[in-house]
Amino acid sequence: MSAYQHAELTKSKSLSIKSFLQQFHTSDWISGFVAGVAQIASGHPFDTIKVKLQAGLGGNVSTTKLFVDIFKTEGLFGLYRGALSPLVGACILNGLEFGVYNECKELLRADGEDIHNMPIKKIAIAGALSGISATFITLPVEYLKCNLQIQSNANQRFRGPYDLMKHMYKLQMVGSNSIFDRFTNFCKFYKSINKGFLITCVRESGIAIHFTVYEIMKKLLKHYDPNTSNNTNVKSWHSLVSGAAAGCAFWTIMYPIDIIKSRIQINPKPMSILQAVHEIYKPNRKLSSFYMGYNSAIARAIV
Repeated sequence: MSAYQHAELTKSKSLSIKSFLQQFHTSDWISGFVAGVAQIASGHPFDTIKVKLQAGLGGNVSTTKLFVDIFKTEGLFGLYRGALSPLVGACILNGLEFGVYNECKELLRADGEDIHNMPIKKIAIAGALSGISATFITLPVEYLKCNLQIQSNANQRFRGPYDLMKHMYKLQMVGSNSIFDRFTNFCKFYKSINKGFLITCVRESGIAIHFTVYEIMKKLLKHYDPNTSNNTNVKSWHSLVSGAAAGCAFWTIMYPIDIIKSRIQINPKPMSILQAVHEIYKPNRKLSSFYMGYNSAIARAIV
């Protein structure tokens, strides 16, 4: 093979790899991966506060006081308790959600339609599908995270997600004398770390709210910003404000669903959605009971 042919072949391979990466929106998957790491690093302490309040472990204290109390008694580790599970999961999860979202937009886009200026209903559908597709990853990650977060130094049973999974596995595999028993018990183990599938699926479909509000806010900010022309790319602060607004909208609407999900997952016994609703509402008989820890979720969304 001549040097010219080798150069042409190398160039062809380079173009084919580039077109492949562009076709599957690789930059969106990588962006989602990096966003997942940043999200856990900045938002996990707020998530820990949220889960503890949802579980009723914080009493009637405020988000700020509980934050300070945990930091004083358990240090930084207490605020980042259970972070390993979502750290690994969020990297995959965010990449999956962003990737599926953009792939769905491509499938829903009509001929000649600008992918950056699609109808709101198509954005909502793409967002909902991206959230639902990620449920199979979200569910075990959330189960492990929540059950580790409700621990404290005084009642710590598990050192991390692996330790908890190992305990759950041994618990379910007791009495596995045959291959059939092993298979049956393994299915029980898999089911045990995937508690609350339906309610989690409902919550994740709410990603449609996030993407819809995000796209609407970007358009509004671009329209009313006097320093932005129609041909100008989206400014960084437009994305930041839009992201914060989208996060706040998502949690405001879906928070009651999230607290029901948390109660189901941290309960050692099987619990239905109606039982969880009854458990949350009964003590105070107020709808505000479904928003315990809400401030922490909003702080996490903005951060």
